[in-house]
Amino acid sequence: MLEVLPLRGYEDEASALEKKLKRSVALSASVTPMRELAQQGASAGGDAGSGEDDAALVPTMSAACAWRAVLQTLNDSMVQSFSGVLSGNDPEDLHAFRVAVRRIRTILQDGEDVVDPESRDRFRHEYRWLGDVTTPTRDADVHLIEFPELAATLPPSRREELASFNEVLLRHRADCHAAMTIELRSMRRAEFGTAWLSFLADDDAWTGCGDLADEPVLRIVLRRVEKANRQLVKNGRKISKKSPAIALHELRKEGKRLRYLLECFAPLFDEKALATILRPLRDVQDVLGEFQDTEVQANALLELAGELEGADDHSALMAIGGVIEQLGVRGADARASFSKTFGRFDDRKVQRAFDQLQPRKKKR
Repeated sequence: MLEVLPLRGYEDEASALEKKLKRSVALSASVTPMRELAQQGASAGGDAGSGEDDAALVPTMSAACAWRAVLQTLNDSMVQSFSGVLSGNDPEDLHAFRVAVRRIRTILQDGEDVVDPESRDRFRHEYRWLGDVTTPTRDADVHLIEFPELAATLPPSRREELASFNEVLLRHRADCHAAMTIELRSMRRAEFGTAWLSFLADDDAWTGCGDLADEPVLRIVLRRVEKANRQLVKNGRKISKKSPAIALHELRKEGKRLRYLLECFAPLFDEKALATILRPLRDVQDVLGEFQDTEVQANALLELAGELEGADDHSALMAIGGVIEQLGVRGADARASFSKTFGRFDDRKVQRAFDQLQPRKKKR
């Protein structure tokens, strides 16, 4: 059963998709909303599932079915936050939207020989674009969210000097959001969104779509997790005090790939082993994220400071210099803590847990 819910601004595309689905898979119309039908099923004794964000995964299902289920779940998360992204009232909507986009990109990346190759390449490209067009607004949100905390590190007399710069940040965020909204309402976004929903709904697109499509999903996912972990450990061990910043940024991407694989396919794994892995992995991600985010913020604040004009803003420029200095300290602290934090992930117990991800068979 499918329900087509139009996003704000995409009513015509939703109507066209609904008609196409009815023709291609002989769907009949229903006046009962999906949410209500689900509630009826639950009241009749249906299984509510392990959580609203979990796809219904079992180790023996085919890889293609599992990949499709995960992508559908991630799409649902993206849809839920889309109207909030357009309104721009709550930064968490854009954050949730971008997390779903990044996870979809990871699942597509690791869908080789499982997902139809032509569709996989197309949607990886489109989701990369979607991530790119939403990045400036997210960065602007972070500047506004964290600026008060950064300003609080300055003496009280210096904080008042930053009032004019806060106006610069607000204007910058508004400009970024306006530009992003144009892209999200563009024909490219509409056509891509319609094609994506059709792809998820098309049974033929998920039949015989790859050499490994019919393999048990657990077997395939464990291989992908092993490969991602091996790459992360190998490159993490290479990081030294002399490593360029780009090396840590690339390592952060590798960590995200591993984390998203583990979290998106979490229902397949042994819970204890998964928890043993995720705790230190998230710590590594936090350290790498702090290092990269402080660098991005410092560069952005320095560039935006150029928008201050007049002699009265000289004191504000001096205060901004103090804020940027604090960002440098935080970034240096994060980098200094990397070795110890990564060591907790590259620990024998944690690495052994990767061999224990396959659930044990219950004794009868």
